[in-house]
Amino acid sequence: EAEPVRPVREAPYVPVPQAQAETPPFGVERKRPATPPPQPGLSRAERRRMMREERKRKKE
Repeated sequence: EAEPVRPVREAPYVPVPQAQAETPPFGVERKRPATPPPQPGLSRAERRRMMREERKRKKE
């Protein structure tokens, strides 16, 4: 004969830790060590190029 099926209620309850309490406010983990601001004389294209290179460096 088939074994009695245990009700799901008997499964041990493992509380899910509150992620919100543990993680810092959004954006904090994204902050990188302060980099010197781009020189004011740069054109938009040069600034974009610098940002792109910085992003590449961060990915590695």
